[in-house]
Amino acid sequence: GTVIVERWWQVPLSKEGRPPRLHPRRHRVYRLVEDIKHRPRGNLELILTQTVPKLGGRGDTVFVKKSVGRNQLLPRGLAVYASPENKAVFEEERRLLHEGKPEERLQTRTGEM
Repeated sequence: GTVIVERWWQVPLSKEGRPPRLHPRRHRVYRLVEDIKHRPRGNLELILTQTVPKLGGRGDTVFVKKSVGRNQLLPRGLAVYASPENKAVFEEERRLLHEGKPEERLQTRTGEM
């Protein structure tokens, strides 16, 4: 992982062309500013292809932890990534459902209507 540190004690200015005068111990002490590896993880935006208990129904956009999405929902075909193309497909499906034309419903790769 990547960490961002800064010196605890500032190094004094030196004359031009000369190396800085570092104290043997003091100028080798660092303070942690940010640890990129251990920062909070974001959520994953998915569109459900089937009804999932405690999450939502088909066509719902949900935000779940990345581990849940990648390990449970995506491999089983219960969800797809919320890309603009997938959003358009499900919005069209939802629009046709509200218009009352069940024979024109779109069928996705997985799941029943």
